[in-house]
Amino acid sequence: MNTNDGALEAATSGFGLTRLISYQVANELAAGTLETVLTEYEEASLPVHVVHGNNLGDPDAMHRLAARSNGLVIYHGPDAQLTLAGRRVFLVHCPHYGHAMACTGEWDLVCCGHSHEAQIARRPHPGGGETWLAM
Repeated sequence: MNTNDGALEAATSGFGLTRLISYQVANELAAGTLETVLTEYEEASLPVHVVHGNNLGDPDAMHRLAARSNGLVIYHGPDAQLTLAGRRVFLVHCPHYGHAMACTGEWDLVCCGHSHEAQIARRPHPGGGETWLAM
């Protein structure tokens, strides 16, 4: 199997074990069509905040993903403004938008995507400080 949906279908049909993220199997676990094994190795479930990318299908896909996640996936739309552990965090897909928000001085961390290449930088802002920019 090379897709999560295919692996889930195979496991619920009795064709063996699969490894999926908890929100992907939450309904099946609740219904009893799947059961968790090796629970002693299971990590605690933590919520994930997501924004959509520039693919036309992303908003619908992210909405459906969040809806079946039992609250573990929190979909914010095109951008998100969060406070996590007392830090102001801004999430967005488009890098030019992320760079601009990092330069405002309003955020401790700005995260943006699009290139799918990990980079971390500091951006100076008018207040004299810097904002972390994770791309």
